[in-house]
Amino acid sequence: MSHEPPGTTILENHASDAIILQPTPTADPNEPLNWSKWRKHTNLFIVCFFTLMAFTANCVSTVFWTPQNQELGWTLDQQNNGYALSVAGLGLGCPLMIPFAEKFGKRPVYLVSSAIALACAAWMAKMTTVGELYGSSLLQGMATSVTETIIQMTVADLYFVHQRGTCNGIYMVVVDVGNFLIMVPAGYITMSLGWRWVYGIIAVITGAQFLSTLLFFEETKYTAGTETLVGVGEDEEDRPEENLSNKDAKDIVRNLESPSTESVIMDFSDSASSRNAYQYQKNPLSKRLALVTYTPGSWREFGRKMYTPFITLFAYPIVTFVAIQYGFMLTWLAMAATTVASAFAEPPYSFSSAALGNINIAPFIGMALGSVYGGWFNDKTIIWLSRRNGGQYEPEMRLYGLIPANLTLTIGLFLFGLPIAHGVHWMVPTLGFAIIMFGFGSSGAIVLTYLLDSYKNIVADAFIGVIVVRNVFGMIMVFDQTPWIEKVGLQNVYITVGCISLVPLALTVPLIYHGKHLRRKSEARYLRESTRR
Repeated sequence: MSHEPPGTTILENHASDAIILQPTPTADPNEPLNWSKWRKHTNLFIVCFFTLMAFTANCVSTVFWTPQNQELGWTLDQQNNGYALSVAGLGLGCPLMIPFAEKFGKRPVYLVSSAIALACAAWMAKMTTVGELYGSSLLQGMATSVTETIIQMTVADLYFVHQRGTCNGIYMVVVDVGNFLIMVPAGYITMSLGWRWVYGIIAVITGAQFLSTLLFFEETKYTAGTETLVGVGEDEEDRPEENLSNKDAKDIVRNLESPSTESVIMDFSDSASSRNAYQYQKNPLSKRLALVTYTPGSWREFGRKMYTPFITLFAYPIVTFVAIQYGFMLTWLAMAATTVASAFAEPPYSFSSAALGNINIAPFIGMALGSVYGGWFNDKTIIWLSRRNGGQYEPEMRLYGLIPANLTLTIGLFLFGLPIAHGVHWMVPTLGFAIIMFGFGSSGAIVLTYLLDSYKNIVADAFIGVIVVRNVFGMIMVFDQTPWIEKVGLQNVYITVGCISLVPLALTVPLIYHGKHLRRKSEARYLRESTRR
């Protein structure tokens, strides 16, 4: 295979139709790519658990805005501002906390973030002033912001190219549950016990999540070349490429590129008669669960990591595209969520907190289906497209599925906003909300995986920039939505945003055809940034 830009890989052996693992793991059992399935899935479950609690804590308040208003006298504008500050915190936290994850490991950052999230949930259960609402919302957003970037770093550490779409689909389902499905029990708890109990229960479950992280989440940071060798098998010095000690290597076909760039396919078995040329020492549990995993390097580079994401955001057109796509997605989600909280609580709908919670069942179903389409189905699609391309995978193959995903966002916005403006039966805008969230779940999983496949080695910097832009878009919309609606009316607002939502679709088609060229142009910078510590 001739020289190709970052992201382009051989995903399937043309002769045998075998999937080739990309990236190619070493023989070290401590490398996360070589972990057993249960270890990988345990780590993914824990970070998804934190993600669930993060989105629950940041979104659940919209169900009980009316009871809060009745008890504390907060206005809709003040509650909107509190929601906007939580979104702002999601954007501010990443640039501050992710450099620590790269320097000291993901475990300490997860633990600190979980502890702060727990404290904020307990604080929210007792708050009585608008100042407390603003302060706790901002801090909660900052604490939970790490989930959106670290989970992508964790997926990149643990899973291969053909598995990442499915993992991001699972991530989007978890976001879906935290955004929508959790609102159903929250509404009933508010009606029966009061809104403060909702935050109290969140605090208890977040405490359980903190303990699971402390006891079971393993550090996934791994640097090739730092593995520990404890011996060389006798009479096997001429076979250093075999990895026979790792049980997870059984029946796996791997692609190793020789100096002549020809693909070499190997089948690793777990036979007792075979022995490893290099015998690696598996890290003890104390090291795998260490509170800190320090990465040596320049502190100047550590400081540079605070602003590098913003350079990355504009230096890589693909990162810019994903930021715009993701930013628009959160904007429509924030608009729809706050519209439901305000419009459905007033005539002609006059929904109770429980009924407002039930409204979220429809967007949950829509986003769950979208996550399957943008995750598992997208993974299957790229394997099929790679086979048609002689086994060669291009990240842009994922973008074909983005076209219908973006179209559903536009259709959903019109079907959601216009019926509410005219007081149409609640089932019509609820269907529109479900279609919006199908587009959100599918396009989110696709673009996240596309960026991860294109620039794996700078995933932290790239995703920080994306998350900052995403949350700036959402914060601006939430702050301005109420006065905008008061000035021009709900119908005109949703007609405008429905038209604007076509922008990502207009950018998708050119990127399908020119994305590889953009990756090639950015290769020198990408390789330079990949080696920084």
